[in-house]
Amino acid sequence: MKWRIILALTFFCLALAAVCVRYAPLRVATHPVGDPADLGLVIGFLPAELDGGRVVRRSAATGKLVVPLADARGAQTVVLQLRTERAGSVAVKMGPQTLQLAGTAAYRSYSLFAPAVSSPRLTISLTGRMGNAVLVDEVSVTGRPGIPPIVDFLALLLLATIPALLMLLTARLPFDWALLPSLVVLILLTVLPAADRRALLNFGPLAALVVCAVASSAPLRARPTFALILLLAAALRWYALGWGGGYAFHPEEQALLAGHSSSVFTLLIRGTALTAGWISGNPGWSTGWGLVLIGRAWSALLGTALIVAVYVLAVHLLRPRWALLATAFVACTPGLVQQSHVAGEVQWIVLSVVVLVLLSTRILFAPQPWTIAATFGVAAGIIYGVPAGVVWLVAPAVAHLATRRRHPEYVVRSAMLLALLAAGILRWTSETVALTAETQRADFVVAGGQRPYIYPLFSILLWALGPLLTQLGVVGWATAAVQAGHVRLERRWLPLLAASGVAFGVAGHGPHYRLDELLPLMPLLSLTSAFLLQTYSQRLRFWLGQRAVRLLAATSLGLALAATLGLLNVYRAPDSRLMASRWLLGRLSESDTLLLDAGVGVPLPLGVSNIYRASWLPLSAPLASGMEASASALPQARYLVTTLDASELSDAARKAGSACLYTALFDGRFGFEERTSFTPKPHIGSWSIDDRRADPLMHRYDHLRLYIYERTLSPRPEVVAQVERCIAETKS
Repeated sequence: MKWRIILALTFFCLALAAVCVRYAPLRVATHPVGDPADLGLVIGFLPAELDGGRVVRRSAATGKLVVPLADARGAQTVVLQLRTERAGSVAVKMGPQTLQLAGTAAYRSYSLFAPAVSSPRLTISLTGRMGNAVLVDEVSVTGRPGIPPIVDFLALLLLATIPALLMLLTARLPFDWALLPSLVVLILLTVLPAADRRALLNFGPLAALVVCAVASSAPLRARPTFALILLLAAALRWYALGWGGGYAFHPEEQALLAGHSSSVFTLLIRGTALTAGWISGNPGWSTGWGLVLIGRAWSALLGTALIVAVYVLAVHLLRPRWALLATAFVACTPGLVQQSHVAGEVQWIVLSVVVLVLLSTRILFAPQPWTIAATFGVAAGIIYGVPAGVVWLVAPAVAHLATRRRHPEYVVRSAMLLALLAAGILRWTSETVALTAETQRADFVVAGGQRPYIYPLFSILLWALGPLLTQLGVVGWATAAVQAGHVRLERRWLPLLAASGVAFGVAGHGPHYRLDELLPLMPLLSLTSAFLLQTYSQRLRFWLGQRAVRLLAATSLGLALAATLGLLNVYRAPDSRLMASRWLLGRLSESDTLLLDAGVGVPLPLGVSNIYRASWLPLSAPLASGMEASASALPQARYLVTTLDASELSDAARKAGSACLYTALFDGRFGFEERTSFTPKPHIGSWSIDDRRADPLMHRYDHLRLYIYERTLSPRPEVVAQVERCIAETKS
């Protein structure tokens, strides 16, 4: 124990040196004022407008720019790029000092010294003389050198304690395994880019307090491996929650902002936002980006709680070592980590399903009244939240049938099951009719027309769970089903197997597939994967067989973790829609027409779709309606933004009418040439994952691929007529 304490102190000193070295360099940040994602707050300015090829903001009276700084040392110099509507002076107030600038009708850069005040943000007030409007293009800020303020220094101290706390947490593990988590955290603190410095200062102390709470908890300290898995899962789910740069691209988040959602999860988010606004005195938490962040925080919290529920369920079904492996599978699953970064209901539904299966399994062991009541309560919640949630009633129904029929509460449970079954069928029927009438209503509906069971298995679950883990899960489900029919001890798997089998049979049949019905299968398939590996470990007792099982388990876990880390690298990078918008803003003129493919989904940010003449084309939409209008509109456009390129023409050819348009677009008959593309992919270093074969819902919202084409030649009239005839023949 003495050597562990010495090593913990050594890790603390090394981590403190690493974070201080990362803190020391200055940072110069440029914030385009027309981009609301870069500035913390813009007060007293009109919406973005185009002025001489620049996207600027015009002050209504006194405009205030609240600029975020890299740390609390304050700013050293500020460079403002602005002009006035007419010649005249501009009063610039930064802290206690007020400066007078000579404004001109042309854009100029003004370099100013910032006040020597330690603060994590800088407020700049701009007032034109006698109502003269000020048009601001961008502001650049250079940080201040020197010793960090006491607040930042305390944050660095707490951040440096994490490797030392991990050494104390893993005191029960072998020395080499106990050393590994601290080394990994120390390396991360050393290699994380400077862009994460502000996030480390803001959330590092909170992370240190969480690790301290875990290390001081007796139940978790007695299970150090599970505690490490829980911390890893929390880190994967809470890291980079601010992706999107201030914009909500996911349809559920847009519905949350528009007030179109009235579910229990939405009410929980809004209640938390109102409470946070009341405590902090900032009403911005209940609107806009603050509301989205609170929703994502709830998704990450529920995703972390899912790890605890899966571990408790795994302990009931598997041996301790394999229960830890199943928990690690769920912690590193890419699909669950992805949904933890969205303010949606999927994590709520997945957690409810796992809790329902856990309670149903406990009924087999001890059908206590509280267990039965909780089971039916969770089942009622799932039925209310998911249209096809009635299929998960199979789990408590199987557990109910497997218990003794002479139990005095058997009749009561049967009546409750029948009542829930009737309510669930009525809700499912009504929702199915509404979905058939209006398929675009559901945000998580995958386009139909694909092969039943094959498409959801290989285009959704295979990418959301990992290729090797999906295969192990399916084979493990079949193995567990066979053993549950022959071995009495394995009948405890019956609720899980029956519920997951019926759920996949219903959700995978189509013709439309919903993620909130398919993703709850992932933790259950992770459990069956661990069961298969446990079975092989018991059968293959010779040396080579044991090594093969361990290699298979490590490979499955490694591939899932690599895919998750690649996805987090996507969240760290700027969104492709933001990058495409900045590229277009520097090249479009006021007379140009911008065409947006329907696959883009939402208007481009930074005011691109509002500043310029933009219209939508149904190029990658699944229907052929409007294709003739697209053929006529393309020759008048200057730029086209689409989500498909020439390599995906075979997929587009399956959609009626679109193949004619795409062929003419890509072979140059319409006079378009590809200028640039923004194609983010999950990656680790130079190794990237091409997920184009996955369902579009797996990459449409968080790492959408965009291709920008420019029209350089005017197409001949006969080319347009030929494409229109092709579309008409295809439709007929």
